[in-house]
Amino acid sequence: MESEKLTEREARRRIVTVEADRKAFLMKHFHADFADPTTFDLVVNTSVLGVEGACAAIRTAVERMPATAVGKSIAP
Repeated sequence: MESEKLTEREARRRIVTVEADRKAFLMKHFHADFADPTTFDLVVNTSVLGVEGACAAIRTAVERMPATAVGKSIAP
């Protein structure tokens, strides 16, 4: 609310809109349900880790994945 200079009502509306947009993007491009945690192998919060930390976390996760899982697509 503060950074965007929004009222509480506007902020809540913005959150709903952004979440709906994210859900639609994932469904359209990856046929993935945003709310289904089994859809994702890893979720990275770049606001906590930063870009460098996120890249390191992703790199480590990929290195430790079974060879059969690397490169698999969830799209049909």
